[in-house]
Amino acid sequence: MRILITLTYYRPHYSGLTIYAERQARALAARGHEVTVLTSRFDPNLPAEEVRHGVRIIRPRVWFRISKGVIMPGMWIQTWKLAREADVVNLHAPQLDAALAALFARLLGKPVVLTYQCDMQLPHGLVNRLANIVSNLANQITARLSHVIVCLTRDYVEHSPFLKSFQPKIQAIHPPVVMEPATQADEAAFHRRLGLKPDERIIGMAARLATEKGVEVLARALPQVIKKFPTARVLFVGPYQNVFGEEDYAASLQPLIDRLGKAWTFLGVISPVDMTAFFRTCEVTVLPSVNKTEAYGMVQVESMRCGTPVIASDLPGIRVPVQQTGSGLIFPAGDSQALAEALIQVLSDPEAYRGQPEKLLRLSEPDHVALEYEKIFENLLPAKERDLLWLHLRDLPYFRCISRTVEAKFFQDLPLPAPTLDVGCGDGHFASVTFEHPIDVGLDPWSGPIHEAKTRRAYRSLVQADGGKMPIPDGYFASALSNSVLEHIPHIDSVLAEAARVLQPGAPFIFSVPNPAYLTELSIAAIFKRLGLKRLAERYTEWFRVMSRVEHADGPEVWEARLQQAGFELERCWHYLPPNAFHMLEWGHFFGAPSLLPHALIGRWLWAPARWNLWLTDKLVRPYTEAKEDADGTFTFYIARRKGQHLERTI
Repeated sequence: MRILITLTYYRPHYSGLTIYAERQARALAARGHEVTVLTSRFDPNLPAEEVRHGVRIIRPRVWFRISKGVIMPGMWIQTWKLAREADVVNLHAPQLDAALAALFARLLGKPVVLTYQCDMQLPHGLVNRLANIVSNLANQITARLSHVIVCLTRDYVEHSPFLKSFQPKIQAIHPPVVMEPATQADEAAFHRRLGLKPDERIIGMAARLATEKGVEVLARALPQVIKKFPTARVLFVGPYQNVFGEEDYAASLQPLIDRLGKAWTFLGVISPVDMTAFFRTCEVTVLPSVNKTEAYGMVQVESMRCGTPVIASDLPGIRVPVQQTGSGLIFPAGDSQALAEALIQVLSDPEAYRGQPEKLLRLSEPDHVALEYEKIFENLLPAKERDLLWLHLRDLPYFRCISRTVEAKFFQDLPLPAPTLDVGCGDGHFASVTFEHPIDVGLDPWSGPIHEAKTRRAYRSLVQADGGKMPIPDGYFASALSNSVLEHIPHIDSVLAEAARVLQPGAPFIFSVPNPAYLTELSIAAIFKRLGLKRLAERYTEWFRVMSRVEHADGPEVWEARLQQAGFELERCWHYLPPNAFHMLEWGHFFGAPSLLPHALIGRWLWAPARWNLWLTDKLVRPYTEAKEDADGTFTFYIARRKGQHLERTI
């Protein structure tokens, strides 16, 4: 896949946005994609074009600057040229040029994915005020032109007035985090260079010296910490001199830092190995951000990866890593007194605040992040020549192919954030045909189907367990699906409750089930009724229900009540498979009976699963496999979302 990523600044510029984009680009390139980054030549000494870590980087010349933005007409020409060559365009915002890039991409018919890093809030001043207005306008245009918007956390989305209006387009993906290995010798060398003493209580902060970082909050808290721990000392890693657009902020901060003397040390930008040594050296790190320009703080996850707890501002997005892991504390943004108390609390017993960051660390692996982007990109690209009906028809009796093909087509347009759970995965055939990448976990109570699912490699992991008693931690999955399974489960309420328990707040649960028309639209029962054989029609209907093992053929109102009770909100549902298609499925139960023989003898439903043998079946069935909504449909597709509160297992 040819991927064009555009953003104002890229490495060697130092910021959370540029670090994110670099890790994302490198991870996508490592997965075999052709990745081009279009960015500014903010430093005239940088090459106009180069390849680094498998990523092609193109840097148009900067003509002049407005606040933190840059004006570079060459960017517009390059955007048009490179977008024509790309399969998909990924824009990182805030970015003044993003609106024009999105427009060019849409004119060229290319999918547009916006990675929205944060709302923009520049310091006071006329120029910055104008820059804020222009940036917000550019963001509005870009978001409206984008097919998908990637944000860092749903917490930030829910508290961003800008993002709230684009909820249907949004998908949350954790930022990529990677740390260079550091040996004990590396750590010892780091300590020697800084002259660190064994009794010093090291507090770390990793950031640019920028207004939104709230450096003054930590500086004002430190004296109180020193009263409790006289050897407490702050090590500040990151750019702190001549940070563009932050000169006034740095000047106002200098007297406060000067008063701290040797208790505050600026280290500047350090090597990746030293960065790991830094986090391991600290007993606690601090992210005292003060406004919405900060949306996550990857340094928190870096700190947790090194076993060091974090104290972070109680701001949307910023608080998420600590809340999800318990690896530290949060405090009211801008409150130096509260930060001092939190520091004293953690320094008094750092081990008590290590938390459990393992799951967050997995979600933050660059390869995992790249895979999530890959799924988004592939869903937006024109459908590949994958004949979903044929992929089912070659393996199954034709009547089972009708509904499954329609359902597989629906899933092509629905995002399933990882990790994903398939409730009732069965033999894994549906997942192997429907999804181009393995589902994270398949769960089924029966050993036979689980064993067969292993051979299909449709799941990264398989669990044999009852859906009402899942051996899975609370809030583990970011999405779940269940295709034509829930209707067979007598204890459906306990399964739904368990599904809610193992899902993260806000996670989608997508499933399909038959509705009342499944039993009222039976053609053979209708024939009996027309002949006046009402009792025979009723017996046939009941036989068909038992034969197809359907415990629940209910309408949306019943399912919505079940979902509400279990801890879900119903987001959307639609009917599909109209009566004429259902009649093909119904009669197929009889015409498909001969398939039982090859299945019993050779383990396959068909003697000869070849196109020459199935061409007529294909021709007859294909008209009934359109993926479209139908008010009279006999099946219903549901999209529910796990409610926000934490759900405990009930025994």
